[in-house]
Amino acid sequence: MLTASTIRGALAKYRCAALAVLLAVTAPSAVLELDATPAHAQTTTTSMSITIPPPSPQCADADESMVTTAVDSLIILRVAVQLDQCIADCVCDVDSTGTATSTDSLRALQYAVGQDVQMSCLPPCTLAMR
Repeated sequence: MLTASTIRGALAKYRCAALAVLLAVTAPSAVLELDATPAHAQTTTTSMSITIPPPSPQCADADESMVTTAVDSLIILRVAVQLDQCIADCVCDVDSTGTATSTDSLRALQYAVGQDVQMSCLPPCTLAMR
């Protein structure tokens, strides 16, 4: 099984970490292919192919930035008053009541500023707890 530590070790060995990070950020659901020569060898080239799955929607991450912030809370509030649409129901409905409300916006804001709050988005969203 390919793990994050295996990938990090291989990237460190072949000094391709910056390339891997760049490709992961710009193409999160792409196949990452690396051709690299180890620092200790003169002519050896090694190839590696890594499939990076697309990120799943995160609970309360309405702007898809992979971090819950006050901006997400504002988007959820706009969804609650029908001025905006959410990327997925499970993202904006952080208390699993079936619809996004101002309470969901408040919980997202509390989470964003580090308060102790539990969110229970329905699958396939990732559950967020602090």
